[in-house]
Amino acid sequence: MGYDARSAWSLMREAIASFDPEMADELELGLSALRDTAGVDLESDLIEQLTGEFAEILVPIQLDPATPGVELGMGMMMSPFLMGLTGIPGSSPGSVVVVGLHETGPVEDMLETLLQVSGAGELIEDEQVAGRWMTSVVPPDVSLRPSWAFLDDALLFSLQAEPVRAVLLQAAEDAPPSWLEGEGRRAALAADDAAFAWSAADLDRWLQAEVVSPLAWMSWMFPEDPAASDSGAPEPADALHGILATLPELVAEHLRGTMCSTTTVDRGVLVYRVWTQ
Repeated sequence: MGYDARSAWSLMREAIASFDPEMADELELGLSALRDTAGVDLESDLIEQLTGEFAEILVPIQLDPATPGVELGMGMMMSPFLMGLTGIPGSSPGSVVVVGLHETGPVEDMLETLLQVSGAGELIEDEQVAGRWMTSVVPPDVSLRPSWAFLDDALLFSLQAEPVRAVLLQAAEDAPPSWLEGEGRRAALAADDAAFAWSAADLDRWLQAEVVSPLAWMSWMFPEDPAASDSGAPEPADALHGILATLPELVAEHLRGTMCSTTTVDRGVLVYRVWTQ
């Protein structure tokens, strides 16, 4: 997906200054404090390094739906599967966000400085994967493990370590051809050269990650009730477990293939095209 991050940042600051000058002053004070205390210039170290290219990769990984998540308060937990239901890029299990960068050095230095200032150094683990370094934050008693790594012109980020590890292995020089290279998938996407966003997915894997896994996580909140009503109407829990019992076979047998989409602006109208192979 293409996005002019620098212009968006400027427009946002102009809008804030127009509608709430006091908030604009507070934002400038915060940016100045960050420069003075940590030596981090958010605009030059991050905003100006963004190429405007963003992508999300879904890696097929296995996570235990019962693993603990992040405590939100009032006994609520934000698990990887519940986060997947939000639709936010990078929130689904196995998701890796790819951020295009002009230069990786300033962003690497900024992240290292922020980690030192935050005092999170004791939670950091480094691992070398396919000749590149992957950094992870490992908080205690939490299943989430935010991880990132740098390619020559991009930042990889995920809430889990395994997806970043998998993408680094695929990006290695001796890696086999990617799934996108097969059966003309890349050429089919490139045919819509006016699009600013493209996506291609192995349909059954996408459904497993976006539908089956979140529903499986929800199932433990609704255990089957042997003493359910005899009215004949299925209980919600029974209906959910019934869907889960048939969905994997349905996906595997009948929903295999490639799902592609492009997003284009045509005379001021947002056009979203989806097709399958």
